[in-house]
Amino acid sequence: MRRPLRRGKAPVSFSLQTNTQWSKLIYVKNIREYIGSLGVWCFFSNYDGGSDKRYLALDFEGVILHSTIRRPEHRYDFFVQYPANGEICTHFITLRPMVKEFIESVSEWYHLVLYTTAEQEYADAIADKLEKKGKIFLKRLYRTDCDYLDGKYLRDPEKVASDLSSVVILSADYTHYNNKLPIDPYDGDTKDCYLLSTIAVLDSLRYCHDVRSILELANL
Repeated sequence: MRRPLRRGKAPVSFSLQTNTQWSKLIYVKNIREYIGSLGVWCFFSNYDGGSDKRYLALDFEGVILHSTIRRPEHRYDFFVQYPANGEICTHFITLRPMVKEFIESVSEWYHLVLYTTAEQEYADAIADKLEKKGKIFLKRLYRTDCDYLDGKYLRDPEKVASDLSSVVILSADYTHYNNKLPIDPYDGDTKDCYLLSTIAVLDSLRYCHDVRSILELANL
């Protein structure tokens, strides 16, 4: 008896492949809201298979940690002390869940830059703790490296790197700029998982010739 032909798996269509890749970009809540009416081609027409590392600027407060001057009732990871106005200030630091895994992953793809609106003494105290087992940040930028406008300290992407097409600034503030990848502010919630989903976005962005063409979708 003649055996029936076995049907192989249907080839995955280009549209399905692109949608799979594009779905990586919509885990972040802010992006998902605006993505529905935009074409998948926005990402793939900007594809760059090069191996050069991009630059990822990170702030501390609200992005990778939460700090408070009062000892929290729940757990905290460490505390820092630093001089300010002739006194010693103490801050209790709670790291955002998955922050160690996040840094370990994205540091393979990006040069990490600390860019904070905080004072240098406070930022250095935290950065020194984080880098106790090895260097993490290519450089550190502080409040003095920000532009002051309308009562706000604004980060200047050109201080991260001269090639703005390769600069991503992960930020929890509400300021709009083309190099910004938004993330919901961290308030100490132990169930927070935004860093994990942000890894997927950054994994896709590293292949973009100009990251701004994708990041602008998150800042509409």
